[in-house]
Amino acid sequence: MEAGIVLAYIGLGLMVGLAGVGSAIGVSIGGNATIGALKKNEEAFGSYMLLSALPGTQGLYGFAGFFIINSSGVLSESTTLLQGMA
Repeated sequence: MEAGIVLAYIGLGLMVGLAGVGSAIGVSIGGNATIGALKKNEEAFGSYMLLSALPGTQGLYGFAGFFIINSSGVLSESTTLLQGMA
């Protein structure tokens, strides 16, 4: 296996991993804010839960990006080192 493909797959793994970590951090911040807001106004539970779940979509973007790049045929045996670093 060439170094270009290895670097490309490391980049894809980082893309999915960092999207998941960022999403988890955002959901925890949103959840903490939701709990604080629910203490003041318990009637708006649905709105608050929607706002706390929105950061979770960022992880899906990284996951979808992985499948789009992986299935598009961009990564092949002829991937050079510079293409892998990009």
